[in-house]
Amino acid sequence: MPIAMHRPQDSLSHFDSAEVQHYDSRIPALVPGYQVLHHSSAALLKTLLPAGARVLVAGAGTGAELLALHALGLHCECTAVEPMPAMLALARAKCDAAGLRHIRWHGGFVHELPPPASAQSAHDAALCHLVMHFIEPLEDKQRLLTAIAQRLKPGAPLLLSDLLASNAPWPDERAALIECAVSLGMPEARRGLMRARLQNGFFPLHEKQLARLAAASGFEAPQLFFRTLSFGGWLLRRR
Repeated sequence: MPIAMHRPQDSLSHFDSAEVQHYDSRIPALVPGYQVLHHSSAALLKTLLPAGARVLVAGAGTGAELLALHALGLHCECTAVEPMPAMLALARAKCDAAGLRHIRWHGGFVHELPPPASAQSAHDAALCHLVMHFIEPLEDKQRLLTAIAQRLKPGAPLLLSDLLASNAPWPDERAALIECAVSLGMPEARRGLMRARLQNGFFPLHEKQLARLAAASGFEAPQLFFRTLSFGGWLLRRR
């Protein structure tokens, strides 16, 4: 039975066509270590998976995860899921140009994918980077994690990264994140917009909340593998 998402279009409101076209040039300043995150994830999967493994990419965006897997020589079959047509088209164009062929493209949401016919036909791993903080209700965050878990083999890893809930008043990572973004190339004029979006435009979790959602969705306790200002990355294994 398909899992209904609560107004999924709300999670896409940040991205008009102009934002999509500029995404690749802006995101490395907004997420410190953005390229390192993707290459670290690909390196982890390379140590964990056999050749020909099946990898689910939930929220494939403009293709950074897929290109990182290719760059590290991980020869796998990918299912790339992305609800925004403009991002999906950009990801496909970039992957085609790079010679990536073993990708199944799905324009939509993870819960719309057919469930695996058997445990053997399920995915060997999944990636879900910088997606969860766009989803507001906790129950919808859990539905996404559950939908991913239902399409993974038992013991399969999910590598998930996301914006963390603020630990203000100390340390105030949000203020440091904005300073870092400006130093990495974000125009000074966008400082106020970034501050407003961090305060009101995203729905981040504390790490303990993530652990509870993971447990409720069919995953073991998250293990941290990546950490920078206001962002974290975790490995979760399917129970």
